Amino acid sequence: MVQRKRYSAEEKFLILKEAEEHGVVKTCERHGVDPTTYYVWKEKYEAEGIAGLLPMKAGRIAEVKDIKGLEKENRILKKLLAEKEVLIAAQLELIKKKSSHPKKRGS
Repeated sequence: MVQRKRYSAEEKFLILKEAEEHGVVKTCERHGVDPTTYYVWKEKYEAEGIAGLLPMKAGRIAEVKDIKGLEKENRILKKLLAEKEVLIAAQLELIKKKSSHPKKRGS
């Protein structure tokens, strides 16, 4: 079985930058990196910066899970806020309509 090379975060970063200049295929062949791996690195770098290129250790796995949980909570809260804003806008519109109608006086 072929032993895989482990790349440091700095090496991954340099490979990403080189691929921007010289092309993905050429750079991946030069460094012996599968293009799929390159795109995984690129996605992680774009999402998390250099921290995304660090090896996944026990502490980092927990950190990533925490981040994903917070992102999910953030999406839920944004949705709730948007719903409340729509409700408030509808209530304000109803108040305006009620206040703009002339009051009927008894005969």
